[in-house]
Amino acid sequence: MINKKGILIFDPPTKEHPLITLIDHVDLTNPKNGKDLAYIVKNDILKGKTGIARYVFRGVDKFVGYTYIKELGWGLGLTLPTEIFYRPIKILSKDIDNRTIYMLALFGLISSLIILFTIVSTYFIAKRVVDPINKTYEAIEALLNGDYSKRLPDSESEELSKLSKAVNKLIDFFEKNKNRRVGDE
Repeated sequence: MINKKGILIFDPPTKEHPLITLIDHVDLTNPKNGKDLAYIVKNDILKGKTGIARYVFRGVDKFVGYTYIKELGWGLGLTLPTEIFYRPIKILSKDIDNRTIYMLALFGLISSLIILFTIVSTYFIAKRVVDPINKTYEAIEALLNGDYSKRLPDSESEELSKLSKAVNKLIDFFEKNKNRRVGDE
């Protein structure tokens, strides 16, 4: 609390920062008691302004929120070292940084698992489709070379099952016609 002459009426002691606690009845308009503080007291608080400011006093960087109580002719200023003011913000920032790193690591792990699952699934799906096609190709190649013994098994896929049945019928047809041709000759 500051009276209308700029004299400190009351500055409660603090255990956390004893070096920045003032004794009562100090003239805060005198620059030798703190140039930045004297400026704020003279030009803002005693002129009836309300606001916030930042100043350095006895080597400690501080914030002050102030207002002037016209009825009493007093200025009220609440000061807090910036270190204390920023402490929760720094803790929150560190916590956010840690959470961000954790979330990015988790996202990377999940993405890797999804990619791995996709690769494995694609391999097995492709194998289910490509193997019957390769067997069909081998059976047709054998047919063209005169080998009628290769038969295709039914596939789980309806389309591939139709293809294997058609190729088996084709092999049967050529096998029967070969026997007729051999007999005809």
